[in-house]
Amino acid sequence: ERLQDSRKTAIVEAKVQDPKVVSAMELLDESGKRRTIDLAKEGKVHVLVFFATWCPHCQQEMPNLVEFYNQLQGSDLKEVVEFMPIRAAISREYQTLDSFKEQYKIPFPILTDEGLVFNYFAEEQGIRPAYPTIAIVDKQGEGVYFPAHGQYNEPVQELFWLVESLAE
Repeated sequence: ERLQDSRKTAIVEAKVQDPKVVSAMELLDESGKRRTIDLAKEGKVHVLVFFATWCPHCQQEMPNLVEFYNQLQGSDLKEVVEFMPIRAAISREYQTLDSFKEQYKIPFPILTDEGLVFNYFAEEQGIRPAYPTIAIVDKQGEGVYFPAHGQYNEPVQELFWLVESLAE
């Protein structure tokens, strides 16, 4: 349990030193309607996930993201935390969004970056654009966490630790 507590502390303390506000993003919803999303005006914690349907690392991470979303829906955090998956690099897709959602049993809506939103986001936040990129944005609209992913992480638990630290 002490090891778990020290892991949690290390993860929560890995905040960005000089966070930057996320600029408004022009994205498409699943009906194809263009939406301007300004996270700084929403007053919620956001979990952004930039992914590509063709990316093997994204495909590997998707079951964890579905589990996080499902647990979030049953938690007290559901009113203050918004999960926002954003599909990017769509020109390389070989599978429809519907079949991708069916394959990974995705229950949440997915926004689409039809242009360079992800590249602008990465440049603005000072991160390397790679798929998948997970970003935790605080209630002021600042990118404060960019958690790593990989086989040695516990992504669902770690995402909950991060959003809980910001939701208070």
